[in-house]
Amino acid sequence: MFKYEHYFFIIMVAAKKTPYFKQTQQDVLVDGLNQFAGRIREISQKCLRKTGLQVTVERMIQFVILELLRIIFGLTTRAVHWIFSSHRAERVKTYIELKTGRFPGGSTVNRRLPLVRAAILEDIQALAMKLVDYFYLSVGQLAREGIKALFAEGRVKVTPPAECFIGIVAPSKTFPNLGAGALGIMTRYLNAYLHMKSKRDTSTNEYVGLLKVPTLEGDEFCFKLAGELGFLGGPPGINMFYDAFNWIEANIAPLGVAVNQELARLGIHDLSAVSVDSTNVPVDKRDTTGSIGTGSRGTFFGHKASISAGTNCLPVVEVTAGGHAADSTLFDATIGPAEILATTSGQDIWVELMDAGYSTVGVANRAEAGGAPSLTSTRRTPRSCGS
Repeated sequence: MFKYEHYFFIIMVAAKKTPYFKQTQQDVLVDGLNQFAGRIREISQKCLRKTGLQVTVERMIQFVILELLRIIFGLTTRAVHWIFSSHRAERVKTYIELKTGRFPGGSTVNRRLPLVRAAILEDIQALAMKLVDYFYLSVGQLAREGIKALFAEGRVKVTPPAECFIGIVAPSKTFPNLGAGALGIMTRYLNAYLHMKSKRDTSTNEYVGLLKVPTLEGDEFCFKLAGELGFLGGPPGINMFYDAFNWIEANIAPLGVAVNQELARLGIHDLSAVSVDSTNVPVDKRDTTGSIGTGSRGTFFGHKASISAGTNCLPVVEVTAGGHAADSTLFDATIGPAEILATTSGQDIWVELMDAGYSTVGVANRAEAGGAPSLTSTRRTPRSCGS
């Protein structure tokens, strides 16, 4: 007898996979293409002169736009045609169609885009860098201003959407050493990385599973969350995320402060109550950086992560130490950045919440020196904010 998941699999096989490009994001992209329309026409004319192709300027503009989109979203030539000729990208599709009255066919795109790429590589990459910044900065700003407006209406419980963690800093400034093609690819993983971090207790494996949850609509299915983060055709394999996240963690240190400052400015980081908690990070004993420690679940071998989070349960800072470290010894390094963030954003920390592991005179004195009383409990921090 079939189980539920078997029925679901049969439905998914029968359905057709389609790309997903959110309507508001399409509007932002079209606005950006309009802003750079003059430059797009200039490099299209240059491409015609260099290639000698017997097509109109308007036709060449279509190819140049598709090549720009390929770079911006880190796509292959085939994928860019599949996505932007789809009804799921209707707003952008219509914009391209209006140049000549019809959308270029797949075989034509496959032949023309490599020629465009070779003829005007530097021009098109320079413009793609500007469009990447424009697109992600605009999408993120719209989302964050929307959340800020909700907070302004009153104290409401709001889960910031994935788009709130997009474009906090211009992609070209986040990774200044990347070329346009690599930037288009890595910005999508950066969006996913920041969104995953906002969930705090979600592992990379669990997060990629979340991105792979499909939305079924009639005889079609797509991956909406992945699409909102820039993976318009659906999420790549999990190994791609592990490799990208490892690279990001090695190259992104300065961005963490900028992210927290922007979220605090908008009120998404509410620091009126700050929770401080630690969690065990077990590792294989072959990892010589680990050490034996004791936590609420008993003895383990590995590291200890101490984390502070605001009222909305978004993490502010994470401090990592050896597994043997006592929670109380990590308190100062964990609460300090939260206090600085509260000061720079004009907020007051009224209370600090922590569990019994922090019940020491030193922690109490440190908390009061920072201007906030501390509340400790024999129960662990609530699951939504704790580990």
